[in-house]
Amino acid sequence: MKNNNLVFDVETAGNIALPLIYDIGWIITSPQGKTLKKRRFIIKEIFETKSLMDSAYYSEKVKIHYLGLDHIKVDFMEMLEVLRKDIKENNVARVMAYNLLFDIRALVNSYNRILSQNKKKMIYNEKKLDYKKSFKVIVSGDYEFLDIWGLVCETVLLKEEFQEFVLDNGFVTEKGNYKTSAEIAYRFMFDDKYYVEKHTGLDDAIDESMIFHNIVRKDMYKTLTYKNGFVGSPWQIVKKFFQVK
Repeated sequence: MKNNNLVFDVETAGNIALPLIYDIGWIITSPQGKTLKKRRFIIKEIFETKSLMDSAYYSEKVKIHYLGLDHIKVDFMEMLEVLRKDIKENNVARVMAYNLLFDIRALVNSYNRILSQNKKKMIYNEKKLDYKKSFKVIVSGDYEFLDIWGLVCETVLLKEEFQEFVLDNGFVTEKGNYKTSAEIAYRFMFDDKYYVEKHTGLDDAIDESMIFHNIVRKDMYKTLTYKNGFVGSPWQIVKKFFQVK
């Protein structure tokens, strides 16, 4: 029976609208939170292209945190084969991430870039990609999507204690909205206001999996995110609930 969860996270370079993966990690867990598999890969085609890496959001950390990792550097397609195998062999029912649509888009864009460089036909050529459909074709898995960001914004971050936490610590955007990132959610849920994401694929995937497994199930099952897999602009749910101006 397929009932296990895969949470993955990516670090990207390139244009924010067309992100390209240079670091990817995933963790597969049972419904009870037991770790079944962990993986991390550095993608050669992106990581070894200096012009792309200079554009990476956290490019300054690359020289420090990516030394001695040659043993996990692989071609994109090699990583993809392992991902497909892990999903199949570990009975994955749900593929998840925090802000899942971004991670899906990054994998699809990376796949299409690699194929186009090899002068192979891309799987879709229409002007506007159906990223969710494309992802399922590429990964070749039978599973559902579930965005952890939406789940958190519909449950944990609607507590009065969260408003106090945000205001007491100044976790507010320049426009006055409450921050709802994975980093802020983790700080609130695990009472660690100094927690900082490592921004490496596997480390962040593990922490996001912890967030998922600590959402109260009876609250989760009532959400639109759980029903549909996604909910648009989750941060606005928090904004409206607390009537943030």
